[in-house]
Amino acid sequence: MTIGLIVAIISWICSLPRTFGALSHLGTGSAFFTFISVLLAVIFSAIESHPAGYNAEATTDPITGKALPFGAPIVTAIPLPSTTFVSGVNAFLNISYTFIGQITLPSFIAEMKDPRDFPKALWACTILEIIVFSIVGGTVYAYTGNQYMTSPAFGSLEPVYKKVAFSFMIPTIIFLGVLYASVSARFVFLRIFHNTRHKTENTIVGWSAWAAILRLCHWISSAF
Repeated sequence: MTIGLIVAIISWICSLPRTFGALSHLGTGSAFFTFISVLLAVIFSAIESHPAGYNAEATTDPITGKALPFGAPIVTAIPLPSTTFVSGVNAFLNISYTFIGQITLPSFIAEMKDPRDFPKALWACTILEIIVFSIVGGTVYAYTGNQYMTSPAFGSLEPVYKKVAFSFMIPTIIFLGVLYASVSARFVFLRIFHNTRHKTENTIVGWSAWAAILRLCHWISSAF
């Protein structure tokens, strides 16, 4: 409860800037910590003795009674014949969701000095994402195999390695909450104060409403 409250306060404070100019600095830090995190995940997957949940012989879950994955990691170039339609689509969505445009894009374009530069930025980011995530995902999978691979891949690491690698994702998780809350609050704020001076000027009414809308967005996101 205490940790959740602290995170909520930090997220709310970081969301207070009304433009993406200040948030862009947080985004840069988020990208840096994400790179460190995935780099550690690759390194740890290579040096650990076995992936998380490894069993040398067949066994069952003592609680559910279901068979657990066992044996050396199995790596395949194509899906196994036992792959179901649901699991195949789920794997596809896990990959494609990373690269599909999101609701934040129009807000980014709206605040650019020259919106015509957006396609260049989008191409650069997408190409780098594909390169980094393909290398990271492929490498972790090569050491984890079909049986022990999880989504996200941090779950495939042994507990100590998982905690170290995932700890560097905390700033990114906070930033994502800040970003989505800011974008959502901006839609509401601009609709309420359209064609008023509170939209562009530093008024008490404008800032009070912005802070309240942000708090509501963070409360809704934490509730779900």
